[in-house]
Amino acid sequence: MRYNTKSLEKFVKIKVRMENKIRRKILYLRMNRGKKYISTNFSNYLEQHKIKRDLTMAYISQQNKINKQKNHTIIERAKSMVASS
Repeated sequence: MRYNTKSLEKFVKIKVRMENKIRRKILYLRMNRGKKYISTNFSNYLEQHKIKRDLTMAYISQQNKINKQKNHTIIERAKSMVASS
């Protein structure tokens, strides 16, 4: 239960920071089926803010590799946006 609360708190902080920075709302959240992200509180928060959750299959290396590459690209773009502002 401790991880669920911390994960939600961290997500909310990141969400607010990114939405303020890019001036757009987060519409989708892609995540694995890890237990720390699947909680009633997390789900309720996403529903409240109309964020659609895309759960990937757990332990499929090919899909995880693609997601890691996409996440790396997103992180690099976010870093460059922060650096240029």
